[in-house]
Amino acid sequence: MAAVIPFFSPRRRLHRRVPLDVAVALVHESGTVGSGLGRNISVSGVQVQCHQLTVDSLYRSDLVIGEESSLVHLHFMLPTFSFDAKVDAVCKPIYRHDSGDGTYLLGLEFDYLPEPSRLQVQRYVQSLTDEV
Repeated sequence: MAAVIPFFSPRRRLHRRVPLDVAVALVHESGTVGSGLGRNISVSGVQVQCHQLTVDSLYRSDLVIGEESSLVHLHFMLPTFSFDAKVDAVCKPIYRHDSGDGTYLLGLEFDYLPEPSRLQVQRYVQSLTDEV
């Protein structure tokens, strides 16, 4: 009897996501720049909503999604009243979802998050988790 091997097995989230509503800048390794809106964040990654134009420009730069993906630099400010709320990260695109209204959701996993940015993200996620 042949074994059934799924082509896609959803990964269970290891970290709690919290809402995020900030502008983000996406910079592909090739230098292509795009923008979007951060929708939610966890200590392991961020979900970005962007328009077709951003997705197209990143794909023209050979953006690969999945296990062997290329890297995207992500820059944004956390919505806190802190002077050091800027987050700079290097991310792996994990998924892309067509929302059907001309926008896409990109799932970005943090590949490199400098210590100051990591601490800011942890504090932000914890502050919203404590409110629940």
